[in-house]
Amino acid sequence: MLPSNKTLAFRIERAGLREKSAGLISPYGYVKLVSFLSHFPMTFTSGIGFECELKGPPKPADISFFIQPGDSLDILSRKHSQQCLPISIKTQREWLILLDFANGWNTHESNTKKVIQNLWLEFDYSTKNGYSLVPRFFLKISNDNVFNQPELLKIICAIFDKLKRK
Repeated sequence: MLPSNKTLAFRIERAGLREKSAGLISPYGYVKLVSFLSHFPMTFTSGIGFECELKGPPKPADISFFIQPGDSLDILSRKHSQQCLPISIKTQREWLILLDFANGWNTHESNTKKVIQNLWLEFDYSTKNGYSLVPRFFLKISNDNVFNQPELLKIICAIFDKLKRK
């Protein structure tokens, strides 16, 4: 586990999320959220999203991490000099697929780098199992790519092939 002042949990605590999210995230859910975020380095994401329900009593929130070139991609691709994901995460089969994808995305002049603008990783909360350490992902395709439609489709299909469960 990372030192507490080096995690995303510290970052959201320092931002006062507990008070700001009252009425949207239950107190129990907030405790679970902080515990989950303690697995990740503070600079792992430049943006955290919270999926909350507007109807009914406050519940735990699903979480999304925004990943883009810079510190967050360097950590995900295992190229950051000072921060990395904990062993408990980066040894899981699904994370190994993501880490390999990120390494290709973070390679200078790769087609993936030219096509993918950013990535969101979403972690769902279930009352039975808590937060899943295996994320869902959302890719944003860049509008500024240099490929024609057939080339772009071929590159996107190759990216999806890399991300398929093996």
